[in-house]
Amino acid sequence: MSSRTLGHIKIGYQDYRIEIHDDLGDEICGDTDLENSVIRIAESAIDRQRNTVIHEVLHAIWDQMGLNAQLDDNTQEQVVTSLSNGISTLLADNPQVILSFLGE
Repeated sequence: MSSRTLGHIKIGYQDYRIEIHDDLGDEICGDTDLENSVIRIAESAIDRQRNTVIHEVLHAIWDQMGLNAQLDDNTQEQVVTSLSNGISTLLADNPQVILSFLGE
């Protein structure tokens, strides 16, 4: 399995490396390795890359905030999926507002 680094992102006190991988397995768009601080995105998910990165970042935030023990894995996945879809839509539908917050 080959990979390339897309960049880095700081989440809480942890720096995460974002990698693009040619294969993560069937039906997997991305995953987060909390122990090694790596967010992996499947090359096949490149058309959904923004949503997948947001989704995996939310998993890392969830862990950083100590929420892993609060909900079972299936419920966590439902919450993270709903939030990542909502945030992706917000960013896509309102780029001018987001850019103004960033001062651009």
